[in-house]
Amino acid sequence: MTNNFVLLVIILFVYGLAFFTMGLAIALESRRPSAFPLAHGLKYLAAFGLVHSMVEWIEMLVVIQSQLLIDVDAAPWRVIKVILLAISTVCLLLFSVHVLTETLQKHNWLHWLPAGLFVVWLGSFVIPHLGWIAGEPTAGLSTCLQCHPGQSQTYLTMSGEWLTSAEVWARYLLYLPGSILAALAILTQRSFLKSIHMRKVIIDCQRAAIAFTVNGVAAGLIVPPAPYFPASMLNYATFFTWLHMPPQILRAALAFIIAYFILRILRVFEVEKTRQLEAANRDRFEAQQAALEAQRRAREEIESWSKQLETTVKIRTRELEALYKIGTEISALLDLDRILESVVENARQLLGAEVATLSLLDEDAGELAVRAVAGTRTAAFQQIRMPVGRGIAGRAVALGEVIAVADYRIDPSFTHELDAIIEAEGLTCHIAVPLSVGDRIVGALYVADRSNRTFTDAEARLLARLANQASIAIENARLYVQVQNLAVLEERDRLAREMHDSLAQSLGYLSLKSNVVAGLLSKGEVSKAEAELRQMERAADDAYADVRESILGLRSTVLPGRGLITTLSQYLHKYGLQHHIHVELAVCDNVQIRFSPATEVQVVRIIQEALANVRKHAQASSAWVRFKAEPGWMIVTISDNGRGFDLDEVLARSGDHFGLQTMRERAESVGGQLTVHSTRGLGSEISVRLPESGNGGRL
Repeated sequence: MTNNFVLLVIILFVYGLAFFTMGLAIALESRRPSAFPLAHGLKYLAAFGLVHSMVEWIEMLVVIQSQLLIDVDAAPWRVIKVILLAISTVCLLLFSVHVLTETLQKHNWLHWLPAGLFVVWLGSFVIPHLGWIAGEPTAGLSTCLQCHPGQSQTYLTMSGEWLTSAEVWARYLLYLPGSILAALAILTQRSFLKSIHMRKVIIDCQRAAIAFTVNGVAAGLIVPPAPYFPASMLNYATFFTWLHMPPQILRAALAFIIAYFILRILRVFEVEKTRQLEAANRDRFEAQQAALEAQRRAREEIESWSKQLETTVKIRTRELEALYKIGTEISALLDLDRILESVVENARQLLGAEVATLSLLDEDAGELAVRAVAGTRTAAFQQIRMPVGRGIAGRAVALGEVIAVADYRIDPSFTHELDAIIEAEGLTCHIAVPLSVGDRIVGALYVADRSNRTFTDAEARLLARLANQASIAIENARLYVQVQNLAVLEERDRLAREMHDSLAQSLGYLSLKSNVVAGLLSKGEVSKAEAELRQMERAADDAYADVRESILGLRSTVLPGRGLITTLSQYLHKYGLQHHIHVELAVCDNVQIRFSPATEVQVVRIIQEALANVRKHAQASSAWVRFKAEPGWMIVTISDNGRGFDLDEVLARSGDHFGLQTMRERAESVGGQLTVHSTRGLGSEISVRLPESGNGGRL
């Protein structure tokens, strides 16, 4: 076993390993979503690396067989090698074309290039079969025998056979242009990399492009010996003669260089992922930061004030604690009037002033209307409506900044329409801050005192922070009312449609029966007519009960300030009186029930539908509604002591399970799950598993 043979085997193995490693790494990375134009063609580059590694390893196996004199026909392996070489180089062309067209946004004709070159290359299979290719004797065959000992010249040149032609033209027509275009495709990524400030990766792209170009020459022009030009002059044998080493050494080195720099270029995905995670984290915390912005600013200011006198620090700390307490208090409220009353009372106490008002902007009229007051002696303040820009609060809204006045009565810069009211109250010094939600001003918070004092900058900042918290609480209350009203209106519309359909069916049935009764009476069949009238009476009673129950359901709505449990308690009490069925409401372990407004509406409707089924079908004397908490979930069960039913039998009957389907759809609409358990003679139980919202729920 010669040293040249061992060296060639090692080179071919390493050559294939380099491309296999590159292909595998790219395949793993190419699944990531990315704005990097190069990413659009990475799947083809991965396929090139993986398939081309098979080409070199098949060549290694053929060399090993020839050295060990294994009696195996090498021709099939050579055929597979040539086919894989063509497939891999087509993949390289596809990579280059996709990246170039995606990056440059032109030259779409390039998409036809891989198919066109592949069709031309197929001629290398067909043409040799049409006749022997005449050519000059291949130079340097004795040199090739140094790496392929024991082989004939016919094996080395495949003279007169189609395999040599196929491999040579695969390298000329596919490998060489594929490598050159790949280098160009990689170079076009520089503008994108500059835009994301990755200049080191630009250098890697340049080096990878150089390596692809040199590899195109080494693997695309230096080909197996063949009896025609240029393969008869520039081939493996002549390369060995000139440089005293097989070309596979150069190719293996270039493969490692290409793999190294391509893998370095893939760092772009990690950088993109890191930046996306950073952006996601920023977006995630923006909402929370907006709600806590006033508190954060106050804490930052406290840190700067800590360098001042200890007395000042203690004063600011007390103010901050009071502000935090106020913010917590008003954030927990959902009723707008209560929020406004709390804000004005706390503003008065926080600044040690005697009067405070809160005005909201009527955008249609362009006026500020006072909505809440504290500390006034007369009711005149409560009727004030002023155009924006007039008065202290109006100017604060118009300018979007704090307005402070030491003595309003002698300040000529203000209009004095409110002088009579202010003099009646005895107010001298005033301060107002705008209430804003984002960039939109929604009102003003106004504080005044009857003593001769001047509001300091620190007090102005404190009032502004309170105004920020008040703005958030006011907006939350408005949004809550809108969502609640929308859910109620949608639910009332749906129930009204259900009532209309149910009542229409009942009236249709009664109309049909009345015709039957008229026919029976005309025939003198009084007894049958009386039986039909009794059926009509029962149908009318059922329709009456359904209408009363629907009206009761419409009135049972979770309104602000009432809460889910209070609403259910009132509904169940009326239900029991109306239908003579005792219903018990139980909240296990006094858990805190937290549902969104939409979920509360659906919970009430599911309970109403379940109890309607109890009234109509169960023949029960008692029913139970229970709430039980699980981590992140709330379980609501409605059970009865009625006759029960066979669930499979009910589901098999078309039209008999509309109520069950409606309840299931309601539960799923708010992310819940509904299950039904029933046994004949043992009652029924409906269980609804609902996610807790953690915000806005009320017990």
